[in-house]
Amino acid sequence: MSLDIICNLKLEKKLQMENDLIPFLAGIVILVVYLVFSAWTEMGTKNPWKK
Repeated sequence: MSLDIICNLKLEKKLQMENDLIPFLAGIVILVVYLVFSAWTEMGTKNPWKK
């Protein structure tokens, strides 16, 4: 009986870690896209759509 409870707790903890990973990775992607865009526009001093 107690082994069942321990296994369920480990499974819940693993699922919680996976749920925490998604927003973390999304934040990293947003940060990288922002940095690339700001470098491309030279920190907002140039409009990338005009030649």
